[in-house]
Amino acid sequence: KEGLLAAQSAERTILVPELANSKEFERQRENLRAGLALADGGREIIDRMPLDEEEAAQWKAFNEALAAWRKTNAQVLDLVAAGKRSNALTLSIGMSQLSQKKALDALNFLQERRRGQADALAVSSLDDVHRRTMFLTAAVAACLLLSAALGIVITLSITRPLGKGVAFAKAVADGDLEADLDVSGRDEIAALAASMRRMLAALRDNVAAATAGGEGAAGEAAKACQAMEEAEGLRLAAE
Repeated sequence: KEGLLAAQSAERTILVPELANSKEFERQRENLRAGLALADGGREIIDRMPLDEEEAAQWKAFNEALAAWRKTNAQVLDLVAAGKRSNALTLSIGMSQLSQKKALDALNFLQERRRGQADALAVSSLDDVHRRTMFLTAAVAACLLLSAALGIVITLSITRPLGKGVAFAKAVADGDLEADLDVSGRDEIAALAASMRRMLAALRDNVAAATAGGEGAAGEAAKACQAMEEAEGLRLAAE
C-alpha cells in the first residue's frame, strides 16, 4: 500500500507544469518506479500467503486494478513526454484515479481482514495464556497441598512409633514386664522396636530364672533348719 501511494504521489507531482524538463521531474519518475517496485515486493509476499475465497477475490481485484493503473500511468507519462500535459492530467484524474481507488479499496479490505484476524488471534492467545496460567496455578496449589499432606503423613509415621516406644520403655521401667510394643515396619524405628521387645523378653527370662533360683534356695534353707531341729531333739533325748 505504501508503494502504491508513493507512486500515486509521484504521478501527480509529474503533472505539475513547473516541473517540466527539471531535475525534480526526473526525481519523481524515479520515485514512481521505486513505489511500483515496493508494491511489487508486497505483492510477492501476499502471493505466498494463504487466502480464503473472499480474500482471493479481493486480491484478484487488486491485481487487475493495479495492472490497469500501470497501463494508464504509462500513457500519462507518454503524454507528458509529448508535451500534452493537459491530456495527461485528464487521463490521470479520470482512469488513473479510478484504477488506484479500486486497488486501494481491495488493499484496505485485505488489511482490515488481516487486522481482524490478528486481533482475534491475540484474544485467543490471551485466553490460552489465561487458561494455562490458571492450570499452572492449580497445579502448584495441588503440589503444595500434596507436599503438606505427605509431610503430615511422614511426621506421623515417625512420631507415633516413637511415642509408643517411649510409653513402652516407661511401662517397663515401672515394672510392667507384660507391656506390649505394637510397632511394625521395615525402617529403623521398627528395628528399634523389635530390639526393645527382645530386650523385654530377655529381661522376663532373667527375672523368672532369678525367681526360680530364690525359691530353691528357700527350700534348702527350710530343709537345713528341719535337720538342725531333729539333731537337737536327738541330742536332748540322748542326755
